[in-house]
Amino acid sequence: PEEINSQDNSARFDFIYKSGAWLAGSGGESRSGGGSTKENTKLYLNQLNQYLDFLKKSHNGKNITFFDAPCGDLNWVKEIFHDVRYLGGDISKILISELNKRYPTIETFYFDIAESKFPQADIWHCRDCLFHLSLSDIAKSFRNFCDSEIDVALITNHFMADSVTYDIETGSFRFLDLTNFPFYLPQPNEWLLDSEPLSGKMQTATGVWNRSQIEIGINNYEDLMKA
Repeated sequence: PEEINSQDNSARFDFIYKSGAWLAGSGGESRSGGGSTKENTKLYLNQLNQYLDFLKKSHNGKNITFFDAPCGDLNWVKEIFHDVRYLGGDISKILISELNKRYPTIETFYFDIAESKFPQADIWHCRDCLFHLSLSDIAKSFRNFCDSEIDVALITNHFMADSVTYDIETGSFRFLDLTNFPFYLPQPNEWLLDSEPLSGKMQTATGVWNRSQIEIGINNYEDLMKA
């Protein structure tokens, strides 16, 4: 609705959550949408658990702090809680209020990835989010991450040959290939498969990027905006 587009980002995502705009896409299972059903996260959950096992070994078995922002309604991600110290942040204040009542022992709090200060953590997990943000909000989120002390960002990516990522209003949607225009992120350290290819044309995967690689993306974007 037009009146929502005039609101700030928090109000936009409050509307999406409260209205159940993404609920139908999940068959009624999750207000976070079809990408958050247990069936649609089986492959990714397997990949993520393998990555976390590897990371724990590289950290000499110490507990990993996993910052999940946005966390959504926690429908599928609860499966990793036994392996990490979990922190969940989301821009929808209505959602966070409900999560705090439903799961009082889980650390969830209001968090705007473009504006809020990142907590101390080992990983920033950003799944199925940036393709809902405007280019400027993506760049602000990248900058915010780079200003933190978190070493690794796990971010959803769509592989599309020779694609150009067009701008949208935050809260809308378009496919997003961060390795292409306008961020041109370098190839990440590894990919975690998220889904099987769609009709053989597109693969969704989560890239494992470090701060210096994300910084390159910010610089590429800013240089292109100046041109």
